[in-house]
Amino acid sequence: MNFEDFTVSHEETDWSDCLQSWSWLLKKNPEIQVLLVTKFAELFVINDDDEVWFMSSSGGSYEKISDSLESFSSLLEDKETLDLYFMPELAMLLENEGLTLEDDHCYGFKIPCVYEECTFEPDNFYVANIAEYLKALGNRLGEMEQQAGNTQVTLNTFT
Repeated sequence: MNFEDFTVSHEETDWSDCLQSWSWLLKKNPEIQVLLVTKFAELFVINDDDEVWFMSSSGGSYEKISDSLESFSSLLEDKETLDLYFMPELAMLLENEGLTLEDDHCYGFKIPCVYEECTFEPDNFYVANIAEYLKALGNRLGEMEQQAGNTQVTLNTFT
């Protein structure tokens, strides 16, 4: 498998617009550059200090995974790391199910990982435009973050 098999092309994506809905999560590093986008719209970004961070759009989390681009490159040589961040077997399964990706598209979760109803079965995925998916998901998870003390959450699936 080539490295390109793990990522999607995102050259046409307007990241400054797309990531506005994630400002609640990205406040630790407001100045970032997108390095890689997985087939599931999970982002690897680099900040002004050359630290590499991972933004899990499906889980609504953001963590530093490397102190430098060089050490990040070393991480990507590890199969377990690739499996964890890129989910290549799931991507191949979805491709075999007929879900093919074009540039600037990703596999979107109909029910995101923040819900216990989330599954990693093919029927929980659809092909989405990266920007539209991330905007909608960022808004939804941001609202959930603001209402964290509220016990009632309404589950609406993406399509």
